[in-house]
Amino acid sequence: MKDRTKLGTPNQRRANRLHLQRPVNILSPLKMSGETVDISAVGMLVHIETRRELKHGIPVAVEIPRLDGAVSIQRQGRVVRVEPDGAGMTVAIELA
Repeated sequence: MKDRTKLGTPNQRRANRLHLQRPVNILSPLKMSGETVDISAVGMLVHIETRRELKHGIPVAVEIPRLDGAVSIQRQGRVVRVEPDGAGMTVAIELA
């Protein structure tokens, strides 16, 4: 994955990101589980251990389970970037 934090790299982010590792489930179009790398008010970066068919621009539904076991947070979004990462992949999702 590219290092987007180096000096001279333009910052195109619309919101501050929190480096937060939390379980996340992608509910559609395919069911898979992963872990957030970082998250913001407008999107999230998710690492998934296996490579699956997720393409740029497709709509997705994501679920973030709450740590206290209460009702999970569910959001709609779209894939804005997919990068191979070892045997898995890293997926950037823009939240709706």
